[in-house]
Amino acid sequence: MERAVEGAVEVLIEAGLITGEEDVMPAGDDLIRTGLAEIDDALGGGLRRGSLTVIAGHGGAGAAMLARQIAGHAAAEQGLTAGYLAVGSRAADVQREAIAGQTGVRVTEIHHDTAAERRAAVERVFDGRLTIRQTDVRTREAVLERAIHSLQVDEDDLLVIDCLNLIGVVDDDWRFPLSPPLASDEMADLLRHLRVLALDADRVIIVVADLPIMGTGEYPNSADHSMAHRAALGPAAQLADSLLLLYRPDLWDANDPRSGETDVVVARGPHRHVPTTVTFAHQLHLARFVSFR
Repeated sequence: MERAVEGAVEVLIEAGLITGEEDVMPAGDDLIRTGLAEIDDALGGGLRRGSLTVIAGHGGAGAAMLARQIAGHAAAEQGLTAGYLAVGSRAADVQREAIAGQTGVRVTEIHHDTAAERRAAVERVFDGRLTIRQTDVRTREAVLERAIHSLQVDEDDLLVIDCLNLIGVVDDDWRFPLSPPLASDEMADLLRHLRVLALDADRVIIVVADLPIMGTGEYPNSADHSMAHRAALGPAAQLADSLLLLYRPDLWDANDPRSGETDVVVARGPHRHVPTTVTFAHQLHLARFVSFR
């Protein structure tokens, strides 16, 4: 098989279709790998260009960490450009976690005196292909404008928006619940725009969202329980091309026998509507998930 592939490559080189010097992905491959083979397999190979992916979990489950890891893998391992828009987190924290996840240095051991030093460190680790920005202007219009700039001006292959729950929350409007909840017409309109933006730009957009606790004292006790909460995502669950839900047992019980594990439910994919659950080890000190394979 390897000799057949090598022979095909030689034919393409002789025909002048490739030079033999590039490290290119196979022709016709419009997928961006997540870096976690089990998720890629469940999605049919990876995240499809021109698509919107929603990654959700209860606060602390690791939804943002997974999204950041996917962006870092695209930049470091696939030679793609990725943007990370921190709406509900500090750029400094995302930068440290990105460096830790890629280098294997503990998050607590990564120290930089200035924001410029952190940016320079991220640029070195990811060869300038991962850009992490923080925005304090959380209006829907501002976030959409940032997304358009990332995909159409910077021409990023992948954009992460973290997190959906805080989009539309502005400092001069404290009249809760006028800030749009996930299941609102305003949020549906934003998500439709993001999905069309990804489609028209032929890029991947990943949106992170927090699942709510349903009822006082009610805590998830399985990945299936998290699946039951996906309706709370409203349009985010309905409009996404791919939907990933995270469940981390030791988030609720430190003594759980599955401590150190995280379930990722691939609740929807481009060609999948039957949920599939895959399990990873979480290394929180390195801000990353690792496969059991």
